[in-house]
Amino acid sequence: MTKKLLLAALMMGSSSAFAAPLIDLKIAAGVWQATPSGPLGETSTDVEDLALEEENSTFFSIAFEHPVPVLPNIKLKRTELDYEGDTVLSETFTLDDATFTVNTDVLTDVDLSHTDVTLYWGLPELIIDVDLGLNIRSFSGEASVVSEQANQSETVDLDVTLPMLFADVRIDLPLTGFYVGAEGNALSVGDSSLIDYNARIGYSTDVIPFLADLDFEIGFRSFELELDEDDIQADITIDGPYAQIMLVF
Repeated sequence: MTKKLLLAALMMGSSSAFAAPLIDLKIAAGVWQATPSGPLGETSTDVEDLALEEENSTFFSIAFEHPVPVLPNIKLKRTELDYEGDTVLSETFTLDDATFTVNTDVLTDVDLSHTDVTLYWGLPELIIDVDLGLNIRSFSGEASVVSEQANQSETVDLDVTLPMLFADVRIDLPLTGFYVGAEGNALSVGDSSLIDYNARIGYSTDVIPFLADLDFEIGFRSFELELDEDDIQADITIDGPYAQIMLVF
């Protein structure tokens, strides 16, 4: 009788352990075919006229999720977003206090690379997975224009940290392995704003049963930056398709 009770207790304990929410570690990397457009500088010169064109931007992330309701999950993400173009100006271009005249050969560099630290909470799961939280985005770049021909240059630092609202939605399609989702990050302060969002479709498969999943994902991402500051003005959109692979432990 004692042996039967002990066996029943062990079975109940095992069931509870397997039913309990587990800690997830998510490691991802991808490539974003990011195309810039829109005006830059006091003269609202289009970035295409500065020869800033499509780049294959890389990104990677790591996320830690746990079942403790009060504590946030955390995600770290790095996106390389650097554009460089060499062209002869067809119109006057002004950045901060420097004006570059028509027919001047200029080298323009706009670096919007950034690091995200996202703290988020998952809502109770039903059919849709919803995460809400705060994203702290740190930029570490600059906008610069150099003309050796005119012996002239100008640089505006873009080192700034911004708090953004974060939301993510994912819907798993039953019995298929496929899922769809969307993510958004947004901030608006005065005449400046930043909106960064994506829509995606993916496929998840077990690579190590009960231990690790592998997600293949494609989607479209749009990064919309509007700046109206004393030293820089911009209304730039960077968008395009991306592909990502993610390992989930």
